[in-house]
Amino acid sequence: THMTMDADETLEPYAAHRDKHICAKALAHSVELHSVPTETLFSLKGYVSKVNGDCTKLPSTMTSFQALMKKLGPIPKPKPQGQSCFPSCSMNIPDQSDQSPQFLPPTKATQIPWPRDTPRDQLECVWNATDCHNTAPIVKGGETAALLQLKTALSKPSWVAQYNKPTTPPNSLQPSTCVISPYLATGCLSPRTVWYDVATTIAKAPA
Repeated sequence: THMTMDADETLEPYAAHRDKHICAKALAHSVELHSVPTETLFSLKGYVSKVNGDCTKLPSTMTSFQALMKKLGPIPKPKPQGQSCFPSCSMNIPDQSDQSPQFLPPTKATQIPWPRDTPRDQLECVWNATDCHNTAPIVKGGETAALLQLKTALSKPSWVAQYNKPTTPPNSLQPSTCVISPYLATGCLSPRTVWYDVATTIAKAPA
């Protein structure tokens, strides 16, 4: 049995604890685990290696970041999208969610691992279940939706090539942006796919 997962390189305590728990579970059940960085153009270790391992020398401006990117060489092409589906099967796996509740999605605000400097018992909920009544998600999740959103956003080459700053606030229900950041943040969309698709779209824009 094999399993793949995103290699979280942020070293956030919550993520590190979660991934350590997953790896231990996989090993205990003889599951071969493949951990691959998926949320950045290059592995974060690659950036650090180009500044001789000194994280204090990582770029703080766009110009210095672009200079560092050049040292890393060409951005690897994204892997081709898989077309096959998993065969239907029944594994009769018992529900063990009660054994690791700390790794389940949060059900209230105090379960979210943020803000870091405030004890959780001092956090107060700013919303409750009634606030979510009769609401619908603005962004539909999943890779299929992510690729469709990217395709829609890149259907206007001139708009993409101009690059304008957002004209709407961050919490707008109808943002002026391409609305792909939620998909990048949750691993539904490959940053390398975005990079190359944007480059191709810009090349099609009128001069």
